[in-house]
Amino acid sequence: MSHRMLKQVGLFLLVLSIGWILSIGQTVAAGDPPKQLQAAGKTISGTVVDVNNAPAANAQVALYSLKPKSKGPTPLKPGDSPTGDSTIGAPAAIALQKASDVPLAKTQTDAAGKFSFKSVAPGPYAVVAGTGRNVAKINVDVTDKADPAPLSLKLPSK
Repeated sequence: MSHRMLKQVGLFLLVLSIGWILSIGQTVAAGDPPKQLQAAGKTISGTVVDVNNAPAANAQVALYSLKPKSKGPTPLKPGDSPTGDSTIGAPAAIALQKASDVPLAKTQTDAAGKFSFKSVAPGPYAVVAGTGRNVAKINVDVTDKADPAPLSLKLPSK
């Protein structure tokens, strides 16, 4: 084949490839969006109030995932230790959050104490409002069916 013919074949293949890619894009755009994109549009919203039930303006609100980070060994029941250690298998204290936990998202409440997290994928989450020892926490399960009901968090007294 001549050099000119090779250039023409290469150009033809390039045009054909671009047309194919564009036709696939139109097919995806015309059909239903992928399931991950359908489910990722959920919103967690709610209100934070102080101890007197007044809206907590500018309160910090964080969203944490409660999905297990990994599957570990099956936990032992209290007293089932092969070594006889009675503390092995004892239930651990449930911490509000570990210092190593990083929130998935953070926001602040508006003047009416309202907040929202948009585009949340299905799964279990913890919503924590406030700072330091003045915090409120609530767990919420997001499903792919509908947005969860609005949450209400009440900050304890300082």
